[in-house]
Amino acid sequence: MKFLLMDYEGCLFPIIEKHPKIGIIYKEAKRRFISEVSGVEKDNVSDLLKRLRIKYKTDATPYILNREYKVEIDSYIENVYKPVLSIAKKLVKKDDKLKERLEEIDYDKAVLSNTPRYIIEHLAKLQGIRDQLSFIMGLEDIMPTPKPYKDAYKKAYEEIKKSLNRRINKKDVIYFEDNVENIRSAGRFGFTTVLIGDTRSKCGDFRFKDIYKALSYFFED
Repeated sequence: MKFLLMDYEGCLFPIIEKHPKIGIIYKEAKRRFISEVSGVEKDNVSDLLKRLRIKYKTDATPYILNREYKVEIDSYIENVYKPVLSIAKKLVKKDDKLKERLEEIDYDKAVLSNTPRYIIEHLAKLQGIRDQLSFIMGLEDIMPTPKPYKDAYKKAYEEIKKSLNRRINKKDVIYFEDNVENIRSAGRFGFTTVLIGDTRSKCGDFRFKDIYKALSYFFED
């Protein structure tokens, strides 16, 4: 018995590849908001984020802003994600290919993401895959330790056991993720890891171009 644990943004929802317009709007909204809360010019926001990601050892932007500037996650959602979501509702269509592939897999599935659960719930419904997920664990649920911190995977593992109502070996949890540092930390925790996107990397137990190819490899008929 296996359990599929998946990252969302960049994995189940490849925003850059499949929804570039949403990606552009999101980046601009994020840059504008960070400029406002930090006092840094918009053109310098990228450099600021690089420094803060190194400082806090994560790419979870809402978490970083909370630690550095005491910005609440709800404020980030209101100012960055909600404007993006209004556009996404017009652009995101049902992903029949992904839904069909998930339906064919006779194992429980869930999401572990540094993206707030609020946005994942809405986007997963637009994709038509929400009913395939046993639970969604977003940033609100793993604070104050987002990925790649160990406690994020520990919380997900406990939720998996609770969802299944039984124990499961960590190696039987197959974790799909597009971020190399998160793959490394999930592997150290004990999960079987699948890196999505960078097939040239040596990180992860397995590597695939996208989630469709990864699911087909593991669960082909």
